[in-house]
Order: sequence, then C-alpha cells, then structure tokens
Amino acid sequence: VGRCFPRGFTLVEILVVLAIIAVLATLLMPLAQRMSASAAAAKCSSNLREIGKGYALFSADNNGDLPYTWNQGMSAVTEIGPYISVPGWWSMIKGEPAVVTVCPSDNAKRRDGWPSYAFNIHLGDKRNGPRRKRVVFANPSKLCVAGDAPSDGRGDLFLMDSQDRNADSGSKKFQWEARHSGGANVLFLDGHVELMKAPFPYGSTNSFWH
Repeated sequence: VGRCFPRGFTLVEILVVLAIIAVLATLLMPLAQRMSASAAAAKCSSNLREIGKGYALFSADNNGDLPYTWNQGMSAVTEIGPYISVPGWWSMIKGEPAVVTVCPSDNAKRRDGWPSYAFNIHLGDKRNGPRRKRVVFANPSKLCVAGDAPSDGRGDLFLMDSQDRNADSGSKKFQWEARHSGGANVLFLDGHVELMKAPFPYGSTNSFWH
C-alpha cells in the first residue's frame, strides 16, 4: 500500500492568503480609526458633562452664583475642582489622562499641562464685578460654558464672543479647536454637550455667549 503524504501549500496559495490578509487589514484599519476617534469624542463629551455638573453643584452651594471664569489669571476649574475630582490648580495642569480637563483627542503638547478646554469669559470675570447668578440667563440650553480649544501654548483659558478674536484672528487664542470629525464639543449651561462645527456664533448680544 502506498503511503499518503500531506500536501503542503504552494507558493501561489500562500501569496493569495497574504494578499487577502493585506486587503482585509486595509479595509479594517479605517474602521478601527473611526471607532477610536468616536470613543475619544464620547470621552471628551463625558468630561464636559462632568464639568457641567461641577458648575451646577458650585452654584447650588453658593446661592446660585456661577464660578468666575477669570479670577487672578485662573479659570473656573480652580473653583469647581472639588466637584470634578480635580483637587487643585496644579493637579489640573499636570495633564494626567484621567483628569476630566484633558480631552483624549488632544495630542498637542500642552503648555505646562494646560487644559484641553476653555471657558466662556462672559459668565464671570472678577475684574468686571461680582459673580453672575445662574438664574439671570434666560436660555441656559443655548449658553455655552466651555469647549474644545487650543491647548499647546497657542490658546488661552477663555473663549470670547468677538469674532475678530476668534475665526479671523491670526493667532489661535480664544478659538475653538475642531478635534472631533471637524467639530468641537461644547458644554452648555443646562449641562448638555453638543458637537458643533464652524461657523460658531459670535456677537455681544448672542445668547450663545450672554
């Protein structure tokens, strides 16, 4: 009786299999990248909702007052920190990935760990007087609080309503940063977060800012 030897793969068969694997990898890589980007955008949105909770809790504990967006050169994070598990300014600017002030899509080298988010300066500037009351804003669902902004030394802690300080500015100070599919996550005073794309609203009477 003759012996039966297993037949090995031919070179052509191996090349065909490798070609199929390469094609599948090419097809799946964009999907994996989109899934990763989607997860990062969702985490960013969650971060901003936590910041929104910090605003609400601060206001509840302070007779309806909002935190100062500007206070001796520091942002609202210094006041809402205890409510969002950020124990202090220096803890916030370390830029640890788990800190809610860091967007997972922010790959820029932050200046001293600068936060990924900037805050609406018109909600509270200590240089311009006392704190503003939450109840004075008629449309909290349309009023921006904070959102994705440049954080690699080009940007600032604050967002402003003047377009010439934003889209038309030569620098990126006070601008939005479109980190998520060409858009920026924006937190509103009622606590909800939206992905918004340019052009963003500007103007001293716009309910998006005031």
